Amino acid sequence: MKKTGIVLILFALIGVLLVSGCVGQRSVTMLENDGLRVVDFSAEPTTADAGDVITFTGSVENVGYVDATDVEVSLGGIENNWKTATGSLIADSNEFTKKYSKLFSPNPTYNQPGDLRVASWIFKTPDVPPGLEVDRRVDINVLYNYKTTGSITLRAVGEQYLKTNYVAKGQTVPGPLVYNTNSPVKLLWPDTGSWQSYYIRVDDSSDAELEQEKAVQIRLINIGSGFPITDNVPGRVYGNITIRGPAKFRDCLGFQNTNTVKITPGTLGADLAKLKIVKGEVTISCIVSINKDLFMQRGIPDEPIILDFDLDYRYYLTKSAEIRINSYK
Repeated sequence: MKKTGIVLILFALIGVLLVSGCVGQRSVTMLENDGLRVVDFSAEPTTADAGDVITFTGSVENVGYVDATDVEVSLGGIENNWKTATGSLIADSNEFTKKYSKLFSPNPTYNQPGDLRVASWIFKTPDVPPGLEVDRRVDINVLYNYKTTGSITLRAVGEQYLKTNYVAKGQTVPGPLVYNTNSPVKLLWPDTGSWQSYYIRVDDSSDAELEQEKAVQIRLINIGSGFPITDNVPGRVYGNITIRGPAKFRDCLGFQNTNTVKITPGTLGADLAKLKIVKGEVTISCIVSINKDLFMQRGIPDEPIILDFDLDYRYYLTKSAEIRINSYK
């Protein structure tokens, strides 16, 4: 076969492989309720004799919306139990901890998947009493810094405008709108009872109170596959909540008459907002205040009240592998 013919065939094969996805970049994976995920964790072999060598392999990928920083991937269940290649007990965490300064988030616009890291360890099985066959569990543990941003939009409507532009026309006021980044911790609005269609009614009559107080509730939820553990406190989350529009926080998490509530070390919010378990949840109840005169000066008394939030936390994930070890002679 001529050289030019061989080259053409090679190019054709490469084209087929690229189209089929056999060659090229990983597909973009984004998960709504996670930041990092443990893609896989395994031990090889899964059955061994006492003193044999086991290889542990784990892969971690960023599937959220922001970059993960200060990432630590380690093994649990091996310290002072499993052994190094020389036969000494593992007592130094540096021997089973991998550190990565940053894992970039995926960018679907440019078909870029999130950063993927693969970590591996080789250790000898622990001692087992003679004549036994036992199961030993080893975990891959992942700790990383992450962020949640988003907003909740409520409508504030004057009483007269409500009657003439909604009720008279058979229309309803739009309910709360909630936006979150893809992340394991989210701020949500209550989804039961009258909260589902909640809006703020402003009394615009001449004898109405100047400062009108209204209740709001915010659900802070750990919705991911692990849980926060910030500053070594399980469930702790830091950050701030800012209110925009013709309103301010009258009282929220110990802060009064302000547009920004801070959840930082030493504040009431840092102790309240603890999500200690997977799918854990707390409810933050606040009072907002609207100045009637300022509200009515805006022309059309139908305004959005926006709660912006910016949360920071350290998050924990884990996955297990089982190894059967026997010491038969």
